[in-house]
This record gives sequence, structure tokens and C-alpha cells, in this order.
Amino acid sequence: MGSYSVMSLEYGEALNAALAARCESEGLIWRDRGEWGAAIDEGERALAVIAEHILNDLRPLELKRLSALLPLSENERMAILPLAERLSSDFEGMESASNAISAYFAENELLVTEGFVRFRMPELIEKWAAAVDRAGEELILGRSYSELYRILGLVAEVLPGTDRSAEACLMLHEDGSFVISDENGCRIESASCEPKSLMALLAALAPERLTVYDLTRGFAAPVLRAVREMFGYRARFFVIRV
Repeated sequence: MGSYSVMSLEYGEALNAALAARCESEGLIWRDRGEWGAAIDEGERALAVIAEHILNDLRPLELKRLSALLPLSENERMAILPLAERLSSDFEGMESASNAISAYFAENELLVTEGFVRFRMPELIEKWAAAVDRAGEELILGRSYSELYRILGLVAEVLPGTDRSAEACLMLHEDGSFVISDENGCRIESASCEPKSLMALLAALAPERLTVYDLTRGFAAPVLRAVREMFGYRARFFVIRV
């Protein structure tokens, strides 16, 4: 039986070690662990492991590289990466990746991970780039909304005759819906958590204190930033971590 030789030139030993660890966990026979990657005995499971390696181990590194092309600070780029990773996850792409890898090895002996993806799977790179762009847009939009509604919030505070509740609660759900409720029995529900509309509602209600329950597992980050800017110390957050 032959073998599939896989390595990374750009990301070095760390990425190669990730592939070797995958082989080990799957009980595949591999050789040359270390900076020269792994030589894996041929078979369908080996192709699937290499595909998983690309879609899960290489992807975060490529997303970081692509984020460097955006006009953002280093801290902002780091902030968008978790969202970019969630947006670019693709469990359905495993079969197409395995097929592409199989076709490649029919003509070549060595697969350089990042080179293979960039030149043989451009549609995958495009998808990853789109995820980075969208995450960057979410950051910029969130920053814009936070500044706009911070001003609206200040306006609501000084309007005479405003009937403000002391306490309000905002619950953000993973399906995109949200619920706002306050101590006066006011309850507003929506199936879509569109940041502009949601923040407008909060600005209109202008509660003295707001408790936010984020059940979205990270997808409501722009809303949280806008709420934090508008309410400051008057808001408290309870967030489910991924």
C-alpha cells in the first residue's frame, strides 16, 4: 500500500503536528512526524482525515491571514476571528474536499496544505474570505450603531416627561429572535434581531438599568457592543460561552 504525503511550508511544525495528532487519534499509520508533516497510508479514511485537517486545522490560520487584509487594528482583527470561524464552518464540505484531495493525489505525491487550498480549492478560500469580510462588517456596523444609539440614549435621558422603567431585560436567542421586558409589564417580542431596530427600541424605552441574556453563542456581538456603549455601567450581561 502507498501513502499520502502531507506537509505545511508556511505554517510549519504546529500545523504538521496537528495532522499527525489527527492520524494518531484515528488509528492511522503515519510516518515522519514533525516539521516534514506526515506520510499516511492510503485509504478513504486517510482522505477524510486530510480533509478534516484542512477544514478545521488550516482554516483558523488562513482566516487570520485573510483578516490582515482588512483595514482594522490588530485587536479588531483578533476580535472578529471567532465570528469568522463560526461563519466559515462547513460540515457539508467534507465530501467535496475529500474528492479534491483524492484527485490531486492521483497526479501528485506531496500535498502542501496551504498551497493546495489556495490554488486547487479557490471556492473554499472565497468562502473563508467572505466570512472574514462579514465578520469585519459586523464589527464596523456594531461600532457605528453603538455611537448612534449612544447619542439617542442621551437624548432619551433628557426628554421631559419620559416614563422610564427602572429595570428592563433583553433576552437574545440563538434563532435570531429577542424579547424585551420591563418591570411595568411591557413585553416586546421579535423573530429577528436586526441591530438597528432593536437598539431603537431600547433607546425609546430608556430603562435606568438593563440586564442582557445572550443565548446566541457569539452571534450577537455587535448588539452587545452597542448596548455596552449606550448603557455603560447601567447594563449587565450574562453570556453563554461556545
